[in-house]
Amino acid sequence: AYLSHASTSSSITLPTNGFRVSDIATSSIPLPGLSKKVTNLAVYYEQYGFSVRYGQRKRSDFVGDVSDIFGDRNLTYVKGETVADVQVGYEFQTGPLKGLSILGQALNIGNEPFVRYRDTPSNEVENVKYGKTYLLGINYKL
Repeated sequence: AYLSHASTSSSITLPTNGFRVSDIATSSIPLPGLSKKVTNLAVYYEQYGFSVRYGQRKRSDFVGDVSDIFGDRNLTYVKGETVADVQVGYEFQTGPLKGLSILGQALNIGNEPFVRYRDTPSNEVENVKYGKTYLLGINYKL
């Protein structure tokens, strides 16, 4: 098992020109991309060829940057998220399939959305669900 938590504080003042902001009405903001709180958790178990892993990342709201339709980057508020992943695998250790391993993964199993907002978290300007991702891998080693 693995658990980490970070709590940070930052502040910068935006230049008065040459900078684009979409949804930010103040000139003093936290460092873009940096959440005040981030927690990571991973639990892993492996025995007799079987392996199981669960991972989760939780982060608080932050100032992010997004590109508009012209490719220009704009600062915007982004809601915090909790993203969870799971993987299950098996490696054949004896018999004619020895060396063959199979791994299945499910990413963003909670289908966590990407949400941008203006001024307050209840004032959403974008809510996009990218969906879950499923992966299957097969490996063979001699």
